[in-house]
Amino acid sequence: MPRMRLANASWELSPRPDSEPPEFVVSAAERAGRRSALRDRARQTGLDALAVFGDREHCGNLTYLTGYDPRFDEALLIVPSSGDDILIVGTENLEYAENFAPDIEVRQAAEFSLPGQPTTGIRPLAEVLAQSTGVAGAKVGIVGWKPLASSTEGMASPHFVVEAIRSARPNEVADATALLMNPRSGLRRTASAAQIVEFEWTVRRVSHAMRRVIEGARPGMSEIEIAAEAGISGLPLSAHMMFSSGRETMIPLSSPGIRRVQLGDPVFSAIGGKGSLTARGGMLATGGSQLSGESASYLGRFAAPYYGLLVERLSKLDVGARAGDVVESVEAEVAHHDFRLALNAGHTTDWEEWMNSPFYPESDIDLESGSLLQMDLIPAGSPDWFVANGEDTLILADDHLRAELQKSAPAAYQRMLNRQRRLRETVGVDVADAVLPLSDTLGWWGPLWLSPDLIYQTA
Repeated sequence: MPRMRLANASWELSPRPDSEPPEFVVSAAERAGRRSALRDRARQTGLDALAVFGDREHCGNLTYLTGYDPRFDEALLIVPSSGDDILIVGTENLEYAENFAPDIEVRQAAEFSLPGQPTTGIRPLAEVLAQSTGVAGAKVGIVGWKPLASSTEGMASPHFVVEAIRSARPNEVADATALLMNPRSGLRRTASAAQIVEFEWTVRRVSHAMRRVIEGARPGMSEIEIAAEAGISGLPLSAHMMFSSGRETMIPLSSPGIRRVQLGDPVFSAIGGKGSLTARGGMLATGGSQLSGESASYLGRFAAPYYGLLVERLSKLDVGARAGDVVESVEAEVAHHDFRLALNAGHTTDWEEWMNSPFYPESDIDLESGSLLQMDLIPAGSPDWFVANGEDTLILADDHLRAELQKSAPAAYQRMLNRQRRLRETVGVDVADAVLPLSDTLGWWGPLWLSPDLIYQTA
């Protein structure tokens, strides 16, 4: 693993995309093609129809297939082996669904409305499913919000939905979530050029927000005041914004509170939008001289090795790289240091912050072009309030995908190349041509929040 050194470096961000739309977006025709591909996969596995569940927190599969993301209610998309697809929603989401999925027939079911809302004249879900949806007499695959381990009974879909499907008298019900979310074969394991460009628009806003949080943090401010610096302006989030601080109060997944940060505090924040999450952890200090007691060893014993680990992981990523080999190289380096990884050596992302992960010991999954990956290595050491994080989003793109991006979205593609060049020239990471950062802050790794341009580089 390379040795790391702290150095001042200019780190300019691309223009903030508040008013300009993405150059290239996913079309209704592409989503229809996704549903057609899913229908083909279902037939290959002996399924006659699919029922895809979604709600506000678990909207990824629905949005991928329809463009619709539930706001308050639950929803169910029926994809029969033949005939028209049907989207079933609650009362409050009806007009919203018709607007965002205009090419799909939308129906209502009483159970999907919120408690106390009027449901007079709205049929129960079981009745809706029994009439012209292709469920009766079929082998139905239910797509939940996550694939469960093969040893786990059941499926990740609400009991009342599963029972309503059973009431519609299918021949058989099975879990089909892996058709979309399996890291080896799921349809969502890679992103199209249009999807990448849409996500890049969001990722830029998220990474800019994190930069504003760090640059705005000052001793004496409350966590809420610092979090307000993000200015995320209504951006739909894939996770609640996180902010935590203090030796005794550091809980990285918690939301910002009223605690006022102090000089020398450990600090952590994370912001996630669709297709991204940017996280940073460090110390509220200008230099190492402001870190005393247990904190005195933070830079040399914890932060520098951690950021060296990020360099190691980045250098191993490429189209065709074996995910298990990436894990092995990371674990070999972790063994030399006083911390361990709390989770996997990275994961895929999408509308969900964590969709799945090919990165586990002895994984034989080869990384593919279109893989949307999180640089997510979470170190856990002693003391437990030591925190370091440099999480950002990137895409792997082979020659064909890079050419498609360049043709369809030249400005977005140029931003990706600029970020790649900065990784190589400013940070000193030897990344493959296939590694295209979507985040403006990938590689901006400064452990001292009051000196944000003092970042780690390879020595």
